[in-house]
Formats: sequence, C-alpha cells, structure tokens
Amino acid sequence: MSTYPDDSFRAVPRTGLDTLFACAWADLEKEPLVLSVPDTSERYYVIALFDFWSNVFASIGKRTTGTGATNFLIAGPGWQGTPPPECKQVFRSPTRFVWVNGQMQANGAQDYPVVNALQKQYKLTPLSAWGKPYSPPAAVPVAAGVDTKTPTLEQIQKMDAATYFGRFARLMKDNPPVSADAPMVDKLKRLGLEPGKDFDLSK
Repeated sequence: MSTYPDDSFRAVPRTGLDTLFACAWADLEKEPLVLSVPDTSERYYVIALFDFWSNVFASIGKRTTGTGATNFLIAGPGWQGTPPPECKQVFRSPTRFVWVNGQMQANGAQDYPVVNALQKQYKLTPLSAWGKPYSPPAAVPVAAGVDTKTPTLEQIQKMDAATYFGRFARLMKDNPPVSADAPMVDKLKRLGLEPGKDFDLSK
C-alpha cells in the first residue's frame, strides 16, 4: 500500500492511519525464505509474522531487531538445515503458511515517496536462490480447477458442510493446531475431524 487507506478500506476491521503496509503470503512447504529489510535510518517499522491461525510468532522492526539493513530466515516447522551466515536470526513458523505483515511509519502524504522507496527494498528470496541473482517469477502457475475469479469469501460461503470441513481437516496437516487447542482438537476428533485426514460426513 503506497498511501494511507481511505474510509472505504474493509480488508480488516480496523487499520493504522499513520503507517503504510507491505504484505506477503509465504508457503514454506518446500524451503525457507530469506526476508531482507533495508536500513530505515531509525524510522519506525514493524513486520509481524503470523502463523496460519493468526498468532504472531515473531516481530521484526525498530523495537525488537533494530533499523539497520538485515536478513532474516523464515522457516517452516519441518525444516532441517543451516541458515546462511548473512541471516541475523531464524524465525521458525509452527505452520506451513505465513502472513508477512509489514507497517512503516509515514509522516503524512508528503512522506510517501521516502516510505515507498524503502518498501521497494523489502525482499523475499527462496533459500535455494540465496546468494545468486534472483527475480520473483512473473507468472505463478495455478493448479487446474482453482477458481481465481470468485472472491475467497464467496467461495467459502458456497461450500457445503462436507467440502468445508474436509478442507479444514486437510489444512490442519501442514498447519497443526497449537498445544493450547488440544481440548478442541479432541472434541473435533470425536466428530470425525482429524488433522490431515479425509472427512467423511456420512460417518
């Protein structure tokens, strides 16, 4: 987001009005990603890393990691390996999917050009491409049968119960619930909903 949101913004119930956002969805199934941030010269910024259940498992920025140019490794739950020496810190997500949600201080509209230039320096690089010239793919292939036109919320609202809970069970395989959710996971199991297993509504 290169400007402040206006009163029509409905992506979240409430948003900050003094920062500009930069967001990404990360799929860590195959490998970790290196997040590179620029030197913000003491300008406030924060990048919250949310797991698939919307829990913040790491917070990067002025308050926690400083404002210098730095690299961080974001790894999935099953990754085994050695981070590059250029990475200051490793943040391990408990789930396969991660929402990278960044905000940077903007002191009014006249400050947009400075913040926009800094935002353009954020980089996410697959670990296998680290240290080599890398450009994100211009076109990412979409699996056959995936509806890319209907808004996600509408797709979910149109699902029948078997489809909805079946998707939920499959997603829990790569995005396991936290230990605090054990009582609910046990209740769901009694209903036939188990992480990573097919859900059979007839049973």
